[in-house]
Amino acid sequence: MYQGTARGNIDAFVCAWLPDTAKNYWKKFGDQLVELNNNYLSAQIGIVVPDYVKIDSLAELKDYANKFEHRIVGIDPGAAEMIIIKDNVVPTYGLEDWDVIDSSGPAMTAELARAIKNKEWIAVAGWKPHWKWAKWDLKFLKDPELAMGSGEYIKSIGRPGIREDLPELTKFLEKYRITTEQLSSVMLKIQNGMKPEKAAKEFVDNNLETVNSWLTEDNQLSK
Repeated sequence: MYQGTARGNIDAFVCAWLPDTAKNYWKKFGDQLVELNNNYLSAQIGIVVPDYVKIDSLAELKDYANKFEHRIVGIDPGAAEMIIIKDNVVPTYGLEDWDVIDSSGPAMTAELARAIKNKEWIAVAGWKPHWKWAKWDLKFLKDPELAMGSGEYIKSIGRPGIREDLPELTKFLEKYRITTEQLSSVMLKIQNGMKPEKAAKEFVDNNLETVNSWLTEDNQLSK
């Protein structure tokens, strides 16, 4: 996405995780991209556990290694979050004898679902926004050493020349902003099998005030 947008092959995307998660991509392509808006202000990456797990901090993980089977279930190898976990979290919190397991997003949530069904302890590479927050009671483990950064936002990014070539789209993306509850509800519907187009239409129909705040006066929607 970063490379394609910088080259002009993509007009825009709405999921640049900054300042930490995608910092390597931003360092490489940022000066070729147009920043449009921070569309989601409470983004977060971290180690996620079910709410019934009786610890609250990454600093406690090593004391309960057996409960977690010395492992953190990850996502795709090479994903920015996986690099941060392996390079920062593991040495910071003394988890060198733990396995950070490469898998995928769907595999991670499948492991999480199985563990929750059996009330087992599990730690996974997690992030917000994601549909899992709308489905299960979960929590991020606190990160007192800020090994995973101090907090994230998601930015809308455009290709070079987007303001001149696509002014109406640019105005929309500069206003577009969404909350955890709004986004998670749409993501969960899609995860449960609803077609993305239908989920989007339902969102628009049920959130006209929000959607109209993204639109210019001459494009306002009505019921």
